Amino acid sequence: MNEHGAIDAVVKHGCPRWLDFLMDATGGDAAQVELLQEFAGYCLYPSCSFQKFLLIHGPGMGKSTFVAVLRFICGPERCVHVTPAEMNSSPEALFKLAGARLNTLPGFCLRKRDWQVFKAVVAGDSLSARAFFIEPTCKVVFTDMQGPPATVGESIRRRMIAVRFDRRPSCPDPDLVPKLLEELTYIVMWAVLGLDRLILRGGFI
Repeated sequence: MNEHGAIDAVVKHGCPRWLDFLMDATGGDAAQVELLQEFAGYCLYPSCSFQKFLLIHGPGMGKSTFVAVLRFICGPERCVHVTPAEMNSSPEALFKLAGARLNTLPGFCLRKRDWQVFKAVVAGDSLSARAFFIEPTCKVVFTDMQGPPATVGESIRRRMIAVRFDRRPSCPDPDLVPKLLEELTYIVMWAVLGLDRLILRGGFI
């Protein structure tokens, strides 16, 4: 086993509940779990060079749980809630993106007139807010029961990573998030391994 493989084994040993949760939420789809791992790492990357946002959708449970843990990976003080409509209409909303790592949005609401500013945020392009310029580095995560609507343009779809959560456990654990946060140190390491893989490959698949 090489050094990277040894680190990966240690990390997996350190957050078994987290990995079990992800495998259960995605219906055992290891490729989707790796995609979530890479995006979690991307949230720690001080650049939007890969120009992607995440949509977690489907009738299953776990969407809010994943986002809750992702907020702790990023640091709750560096997480915001700024809708595309606010990005397009409020300089004060754009100021909230400055220095943020994560922008979480329940419900996939993206109007056509907001596409340009939203794409600029996802790409980390410079945005004008009153007399200032902001270069956002935060990553955007939507959660929704439904998948992306057919009206979403191709330019948006190219920037979208869509992961489906289908599973509904028969006995949901109301204390799951606190239990997962007991593994937070290893979950952050898990995310960093995903970022390493993403950078090595040069982008998302």
